[in-house]
Amino acid sequence: MKIKYMIYKVNVRCFTFNQSKYITDTLEGFCIQKTDFPYICSIVDDASTDGAQNLIRLFIENNFEIQSIQSEETDYANIIFARHVTNRNCFFAAVLLKENHYLNSAKKFDYISQWRAKCDYEALCEGDDYWIDCDKLQEQYNFLEYHKEFCLCYSDFLTVNENKDIVKNRYTERVCYSGYVFDNLLLANFIQTVTVFCRMRDLLIAEQMVTNRGARYDYGFYLEMSLMGKFYYINKKMSCYRVLSESASHSKSVKNEINFALECNRIKQIYYSLKYEGRSKLYLYIIRLKIITKITLKFYLKNFLSFKH
Repeated sequence: MKIKYMIYKVNVRCFTFNQSKYITDTLEGFCIQKTDFPYICSIVDDASTDGAQNLIRLFIENNFEIQSIQSEETDYANIIFARHVTNRNCFFAAVLLKENHYLNSAKKFDYISQWRAKCDYEALCEGDDYWIDCDKLQEQYNFLEYHKEFCLCYSDFLTVNENKDIVKNRYTERVCYSGYVFDNLLLANFIQTVTVFCRMRDLLIAEQMVTNRGARYDYGFYLEMSLMGKFYYINKKMSCYRVLSESASHSKSVKNEINFALECNRIKQIYYSLKYEGRSKLYLYIIRLKIITKITLKFYLKNFLSFKH
């Protein structure tokens, strides 16, 4: 797409699929950001079937400068580029895919590469989460600009349900860390994606390394980034993480819950072996058995208590 030349400082990456109930909250969180630099929100809708693409179109039409809206149809997507009508530093590049890319998710990164290439930093937000602090991008940008030894900045957050009611945060008991956090991350993942802001050059390297190592999920990405530099934690609730009844990390199926936990443990062992001596097969078997037992007991106990009430 031919667009006016602009030196963006931050790319906001948002991949979404069938999140029409929540996507407006996400888009509004992007637009409220108060910055002294231009940023572009690269939104990729993975061929949603619930009307989300129409909502994204309408949001842009209603909130962005009409004369700035540029549309292009390709063989893989309808692409819309626009500048916000009042927030002059806010730009949207929406890639509305024609076919679902679940089996080829890496291609989604290719579709937004032209905007990522212009940026020094990237902020992450999925299509069901949202930002509530208008200074989020600016505050994180300021820190990384003046602290070159840090590669990633993250913050505290609120946990909400599908109706935006605040619910118990399963991360509340966990301590968050600044500095070199690799060993801390090996114990548990305490970072929520909606809060993350990182250097683009480190991010691009980390993405390739995660693929090369056979890791996945955001957990693998955080572990990889923590090998590259320091992390900084802002003790401020800047975002909302939405817990859905069915997602990659939450499920009504005990099988899905177990598979997710086992995969996270596999990723943990990949990175543990990079720094420490690999663990024995017996140890790994015992850990696997503990994970299955713990999740199964927790799952059925929760269902039993729900039934009792």
